[in-house]
Amino acid sequence: MGEAPALLDKTAIDKEQSRLERENADLRSILKQYLDGISVNDDVLNNPVNPLLVINSRLQVTLTERNKARAAAMAQRAVGGGAAGGGVRQLVEVQAVSRLG
Repeated sequence: MGEAPALLDKTAIDKEQSRLERENADLRSILKQYLDGISVNDDVLNNPVNPLLVINSRLQVTLTERNKARAAAMAQRAVGGGAAGGGVRQLVEVQAVSRLG
């Protein structure tokens, strides 16, 4: 007779765990969006809908080409063809848009 209440408790606990896991995933997604909006990292810079930068299309093409060249250089270094300890710099230009009114 004690099995039915225990089974109901386990079902309720499993259901609550599932709900909390979904809520946790939603909160993690919201936090990532917020952090992407206030921080600069590779994920943000390489995202075409970057919330931090407003750049013109010519610059976007230039940055894309530079990033490809950077990736190729890093791949070559991984194989052993590059200088040890050399840093890679990435130039990022920003065109600010102001709306005064």
